[in-house]
Amino acid sequence: MTEEEQAEKWKGLMRGQVMSATVNKFSVILRLLDQKAQVMIFLNSIIVPVCINSIGKDGLRDAAIISVVTAVLSILAAMICIYPKR
Repeated sequence: MTEEEQAEKWKGLMRGQVMSATVNKFSVILRLLDQKAQVMIFLNSIIVPVCINSIGKDGLRDAAIISVVTAVLSILAAMICIYPKR
């Protein structure tokens, strides 16, 4: 095997390692984002009932409505991020 063939072989191996490392990093990032979205869904599912109970109180009515709407929109956005598009 000549030096040129060996150099080409090593270039191919390095490209494969770079692609493998990149794919691994992206999969770790995607898993982290999925976990964060699941936490957002969980926390907002706690906030919604608490805010719905506060709607009946005069002083907190507007803030409670805004909080419920924001929590529902956040849950929907997290669900869109978690589930893959088909």
